[in-house]
Amino acid sequence: MAQPSLPNPSYWDTEKDIAFLFGAGASMPHLLPQGELIPALLKANQPRLRPAQTYLKRVFPGLFINNAPPVAYENVVGPLEIAETTQNWFHFVARERDEDSFVTNQEVLDSFDTWLAQALDPDPQVIPLPPTQRSSQDEVLKYRTFYDPAEGAELAYARLVHFLQTKDFLEDTAFLSMNYDLLLDRCLNFLPNHAPDYQIDLFQHRTALTSKTPLPLLKMHGSLNWQFCDRCHALDLLGNQVVWAKAQCNHCGKATARPLLIRPTLLKDFRYRVWHDVWRLAGRALASASKWIIIGYSFPLADVWLLRVLIQALRSGKNAPNREIIIINSDPAACQRFSLISTGAKFRQETFDDWVSKCFQEGRLVS
Repeated sequence: MAQPSLPNPSYWDTEKDIAFLFGAGASMPHLLPQGELIPALLKANQPRLRPAQTYLKRVFPGLFINNAPPVAYENVVGPLEIAETTQNWFHFVARERDEDSFVTNQEVLDSFDTWLAQALDPDPQVIPLPPTQRSSQDEVLKYRTFYDPAEGAELAYARLVHFLQTKDFLEDTAFLSMNYDLLLDRCLNFLPNHAPDYQIDLFQHRTALTSKTPLPLLKMHGSLNWQFCDRCHALDLLGNQVVWAKAQCNHCGKATARPLLIRPTLLKDFRYRVWHDVWRLAGRALASASKWIIIGYSFPLADVWLLRVLIQALRSGKNAPNREIIIINSDPAACQRFSLISTGAKFRQETFDDWVSKCFQEGRLVS
């Protein structure tokens, strides 16, 4: 197996003056919010989703009763994640196809990962997908129009990147994201002189950033374009493309590749070195920045891993005494929860899209 190249000297440069932290709210309304993932999964019709649907029917039968209480994605995946990481050999679905064939917990998790990839990279009528050799000129143009950074772009990420570039903030910005999707990634990939850098030195075919300035993009829960093989343990970066569970590995050729993700459960699986590197660098990026801009993150206090990073970073770095913290969220409860650890944050009760529009109107990062 080829060894990954060593990082260049600028590779670990995450100490920037501005740190953005994006939560699920930054990706809406284009993508399904987490609260709708399970109801939409129950209605989906695709063979690769059946293990997940069977699991829901057998383990959460109350979901199929009228007026059933809502259940979050992390709640239904949680027992599976615990069983798999603790090597508990009890399979929740057990026999399914015949008496000698089991649907394992890993198969169910693969099915849930497939649903995430499908839900976060949906029908091209909703979000334009990367063009292929068979794409029409209209499809190529639609993709470019959606992701190419511009003031008039439909996507808030694309407008934000353009704003940062025009105000010369881009190279002094670190992007942190709790999201799996590729909305921001694809926008950054359109920049002529910059490229997203995930700060990971384990990619087997990571493109050398010799001609473009790297922009730190720390995806703390993983990304749908990080392909990991459970058989040969190769990790590849697929650029603008999404990988589904049970994809063919580029190295061993087996259908054992999947997206490398930390699933949204209270028990987060940090068994791979990738996570230790990404989370450590995320903490360093926050600690060094004089301005935090937190968009669409709900601050659940049960998310103890991010809570630890935030508490530590709040009190670290030379900018800690005068650090400006701006929270953009349509839910005021998010600010109330954050105020438990920091009382000086500025809260704007609005959407990501509206906030970016006001930045253009006022010519500054509005606080």
